[in-house]
Amino acid sequence: MSGQSPDTRDLEERLVAARPTPRPDFVESLEQRLLPSAPARRSRWRIPLAGAGVAGALATMLLAFALVGGNPFSSGAGDQVRARDDCHFVEQRSKVTVPQASVDERGEPQLRFVKRTVTRQIKHCR
Repeated sequence: MSGQSPDTRDLEERLVAARPTPRPDFVESLEQRLLPSAPARRSRWRIPLAGAGVAGALATMLLAFALVGGNPFSSGAGDQVRARDDCHFVEQRSKVTVPQASVDERGEPQLRFVKRTVTRQIKHCR
């Protein structure tokens, strides 16, 4: 607008001020005619009611578990019968090839592969 003359600025301000706007009831009736399948305005209670329904469903489920005896929060929930663990660990030695980095006489890095004996703990079960 800095390059416009005062007359042009005045004309622009008058046009902006006189811009026609439709009545709100006309806009609403036009939207309903053109978009009949558009969802109605959502109730402000929809989300809180959905949250209350989910909370009620969870409470009912926990009550049902408590009545059946499968309450996951009961004090004896971890006292199930367990089979005896007949496993033990054994050391196993094997030869593996591992990379070894070094520097030669000229100062350049070298990568060699060296065989080494490693010991691993292996779990054996009967």
